[in-house]
Amino acid sequence: MEDWIAAGHIRFPDNPKVMRWDTLASLTDAVANDEVPKSGNTQMIHPNLPDFGDWVGRSVGFGTPSFKRYKNDLRNPTQPLSSWITPNSEANTITTGANAIISGTNDEAAKVIKSVFGSKAFNYAKPVSLIRELIRQSTDHGDIVLDFFAGSATTAQAVMELNAEDGGDRRFIMVSSTEATDSDPDKNLCRDITAERIRLLNASEDKKYADLSAGFAYLRTKEILFEDLDYDLAPIDAWTALEAMHRLPLTQYDTTQPWNVHEADGVILVLIDRFKPELLDWLQERSRQNVFVYAWAPGLISRELGGLNIEVRSVRDTLVRSFQQ
Repeated sequence: MEDWIAAGHIRFPDNPKVMRWDTLASLTDAVANDEVPKSGNTQMIHPNLPDFGDWVGRSVGFGTPSFKRYKNDLRNPTQPLSSWITPNSEANTITTGANAIISGTNDEAAKVIKSVFGSKAFNYAKPVSLIRELIRQSTDHGDIVLDFFAGSATTAQAVMELNAEDGGDRRFIMVSSTEATDSDPDKNLCRDITAERIRLLNASEDKKYADLSAGFAYLRTKEILFEDLDYDLAPIDAWTALEAMHRLPLTQYDTTQPWNVHEADGVILVLIDRFKPELLDWLQERSRQNVFVYAWAPGLISRELGGLNIEVRSVRDTLVRSFQQ
């Protein structure tokens, strides 16, 4: 360090602030008032330090020195320069109105992750500002943004921020895996990080996230052979698939009911899990409406319905045709 200082490589802050606390009480008050050096939003001196009391009576400097490199020390005389993305630290080099992206760095991303989750829940996240500006340049207000490697759902937050800024109605699809391993079989990155970030942003009371909101559904994929659909596909999963096929908002499936109903404007969706005689009266009242009735054994249900002029469709055949297309 002494050699670097002597060679002019260490650049100290101009007009550095120096503080000294002569008592433990004054040091504690300084921490409470957020008047101690910080790295980002994290206090560098706090009561949880094992040597907290050792800072009493010491001169403490604020600000961070930087390392200065000289041209003759570089292996190559030129350095890569991006003409497309400009870091926030060089924002003043961009002329007003220029068509350029100004972005934060991975440090910004780490701070946002900690702000949302309250901890360092994900490593190497992308900065929201970068993804937001890419989406701004490449989408219109009603577009759908797909991220097939969603990770910590930075893309979702970027879409939410951009919608809040310009009143857009962009939607997003975030796709991620569990990343479970033999040593950590219960790991579920998609559930605990990707989807959780969206939940936390929706529920956050932090002022900087106050305008962010996005209704969303957390869905899991399950690999089932077509010939095994009748045995391996649960009614709750079939219900979600059928609602999605009919472009209906997803609702909670009630396993206690013999059949579930989704009544929307111009369409009624019914999934029959177990036949009950009262179903006849219920369907009779709606026979002239646009009713779609699905059952695991459609032939049996059709015979039970007798002369009621309502088509009953096979859950299995419908899903097979849909997913084979």
